[in-house]
Amino acid sequence: MDLTGTGPAEPGERLERIRAHYDAMAAQPPPGMEHTWQGGLLAGRPGEVIHATNLYLARRAGLRPGMRVLDAGCGAGGPAVDIARHIPGLTIEGVTASAAEAEAARAHVERNGLSGRVRVREADFHRLPYPDGTFDAALLIESACHSADQTALFGEMSRVLRPGGRLYVKDVFLGDRPLSDAERRALVSVNERFQLRLRRLDETAAAIAGAGFAEVRPGERDVFDIKEYRRRMRRSHAARNPGSDPPESPFALIPLHFADVLATRRQTDANPALP
Repeated sequence: MDLTGTGPAEPGERLERIRAHYDAMAAQPPPGMEHTWQGGLLAGRPGEVIHATNLYLARRAGLRPGMRVLDAGCGAGGPAVDIARHIPGLTIEGVTASAAEAEAARAHVERNGLSGRVRVREADFHRLPYPDGTFDAALLIESACHSADQTALFGEMSRVLRPGGRLYVKDVFLGDRPLSDAERRALVSVNERFQLRLRRLDETAAAIAGAGFAEVRPGERDVFDIKEYRRRMRRSHAARNPGSDPPESPFALIPLHFADVLATRRQTDANPALP
């Protein structure tokens, strides 16, 4: 059986830049965000917002005991561990382009006693090492924004999901209005600095629909915000650079919002939908 995947790989030079970016993140993560590096966290949520956000994502994706789940762009393993601890019998395969992230994630999984249910490997999520129809659900948590070719990305998600399987994408998106010249320059800078390819929500939804998915449903835009992430980043800067003011976030110069998208892999007669 071919385990190499069918989608085109991310071009080599770009993939290496993404790896380098996340290798650096793994070496020096923001305080309090050692294993969950999400900019968009639940808005107005007191207490442990990171854990609450990860479990909210699981609920939105419809994850249940017994499912086999792909975490595509799994980072350092925070969401996978939180979800597996909360949902018994569920198994997760995580992939990341960064060897350093994969190592950090595997250590986090082992510390939490989940090595039998959560596995992490290094791979390009455009070209996955899994047979067709392997998974019941696929998660892309602030990772699809790194893809230069979302047609190929979501085509690969469609390939590895069984018919009737669920796709859940949570990400940061450009606003709907046209950008000014200054905003376009800021966007180019942000994309290059963080190895992103930011898009509008409707563009990502269209790419999902075109890749073999039905019932593509964008969620509400006010569920997540960036306030807690910025607070933690300011605290990180202060700890590493005592007495200096943090630089202005380049993201503040661009109209952005966080949102999610739910979709269902189209059916075949031989593969009934998940209830």
